[in-house]
Amino acid sequence: AFNLSKKLIKCKHRHLVFTIPSELRSFFRKDRSLLNILFQAVSQTILSWFASQNKKECFTPGFVSTLHTFGRDLKWNPHIHTLISEGAAGNITPWRSIKYFNFTFLRRAFQKVLLEKLSAHLDVSFKKLKNSLYKKYPDGFYVRAKPDLNSPKIVIKYISRYLGRPVIATSRIDDYDRRFVIFHYTRHEDHKTIYEC
Repeated sequence: AFNLSKKLIKCKHRHLVFTIPSELRSFFRKDRSLLNILFQAVSQTILSWFASQNKKECFTPGFVSTLHTFGRDLKWNPHIHTLISEGAAGNITPWRSIKYFNFTFLRRAFQKVLLEKLSAHLDVSFKKLKNSLYKKYPDGFYVRAKPDLNSPKIVIKYISRYLGRPVIATSRIDDYDRRFVIFHYTRHEDHKTIYEC
């Protein structure tokens, strides 16, 4: 955490989560090296969004990304959590505050970059799935924002917790009968509490 504090830009940060549809999860499970492509797609998407703000300036933000390979239900669900500075350095301007994030752009760009990169690594049969995903998800892959994090200290605490936390918090474990663990989680879509065994 101390080394990270030296590298963070002292400004507000935005927390974004880049997710993939269920149709793609098995590819990443079979070949874990594809997880690098997930990081590359997120990075390219973020950099292209900031650069699009002014092509001459080509603004570059600071960001830190972490991988989670499971969802709240503990099933295989690789997704990327990213903390992005609410501002960026340009070729001419030393720093510009950028608080607006265009989620339409981010979702569609993330979808395009990820599918193109996967296409380059997988065999020709992936092309059919790729085309069907563009039709099924015309607005792109889901990218959501969490509330901004004010100071670098809060950002460091948050990132450290994410990197070092166990798969499930003990507060979510409801019962254990020496054979099964029963736990709960809150579903993002409808905020409903779900119980799993």
